[in-house]
Amino acid sequence: MCGSLAKAGQKKRIVVKQSGNVAGHSGMLCAMKSMRVLLLFVVFVAISACSGTDDGASSLSVLNRGISSDPESLDAHKARSLQSAQVLRDLGEGLVGYTPGGDIAPGAAESWKVSEGGLTYVFSLQPDARWSNGEAVTADHFVYGFERLVDPDTGAFYAQLLSDVEDVEASDDQTLVIKLERPMPFLLGLLT
Repeated sequence: MCGSLAKAGQKKRIVVKQSGNVAGHSGMLCAMKSMRVLLLFVVFVAISACSGTDDGASSLSVLNRGISSDPESLDAHKARSLQSAQVLRDLGEGLVGYTPGGDIAPGAAESWKVSEGGLTYVFSLQPDARWSNGEAVTADHFVYGFERLVDPDTGAFYAQLLSDVEDVEASDDQTLVIKLERPMPFLLGLLT
């Protein structure tokens, strides 16, 4: 070790000046020893990171994400905290999403059209969209989600954000239609 602590009851010896630059030389040795330990640590970490097990799961991807506290709910209609929103965003996909630049992009819907007055949104779902169990995602699933969100028994904290939604219907398995009482320019942002 480059220095030593005085044991209890011992006096510390402090060298203020030494001829022949011995104090500077021992300081340089201490720094070199510290650099060697640091270099060994970096090499060890690099080797550990590069070594892996070849257990046939090379195509498996794992996302490790840290959040400041546990989410209070993983029910999308009851979640209120940022932590819940972060986890839910990683677990599912909305009708639309965001690009890295912050623009609205296709999600579960491959495309959408907004009527001229902004009162009707028609979403065409991705034909190959599937739930984790392999079942096809249909427009009826989104209708159920909207109905559950505004149901008072659900107790959804953010249900009032959809107070201008007049009707949500599935015109077929791949087409969702949302009709509004008045324009909601922020609706696409809510559907991410």
